[in-house]
Amino acid sequence: MMIRYIAFVLATASAGVPGAHAQNSAQARIDAIVRSVNGGDIGVVEMSGLPSDAAFRVNITPERLESWWAYKLTVRGLSLEPEKLRMPLSSAAIQPSSAKLASLDVRTAIVFYAKTPEGKRIASFYFDRSGRHGAVNNMPVAFPSGLLPLLKKAVHASID
Repeated sequence: MMIRYIAFVLATASAGVPGAHAQNSAQARIDAIVRSVNGGDIGVVEMSGLPSDAAFRVNITPERLESWWAYKLTVRGLSLEPEKLRMPLSSAAIQPSSAKLASLDVRTAIVFYAKTPEGKRIASFYFDRSGRHGAVNNMPVAFPSGLLPLLKKAVHASID
């Protein structure tokens, strides 16, 4: 009887592990970007998207957005100020989402690539119309409000 109880407790406790793993994985991507910014290793940042009022018969998943974008800004050799990216990313309390990747309807993508090895994707952020839901790489997450405008501002500031 005791063995069954212990097995039940362990099975119940491990039910929360995937969410914790997802959060750790999303946080690991953010940490990788912060390290790359601090080390000056961000080589390219791409921002792409679709108008928020555009209507489609299907949801725009991250994969679809990368091929169906209406606008794309590629910034190479940028001089990102570490603080402008570190602050919003370090304070971002990104939470795993129970949404399925196929059900996301994203409109904005921000993709970070490394200088060396050239073209290596560090992380991809995908945001829905509200900027509150989306994905980090291919993991559905909930973003804190205000993260998308701060990231856009940091990338645009690096152009000047």
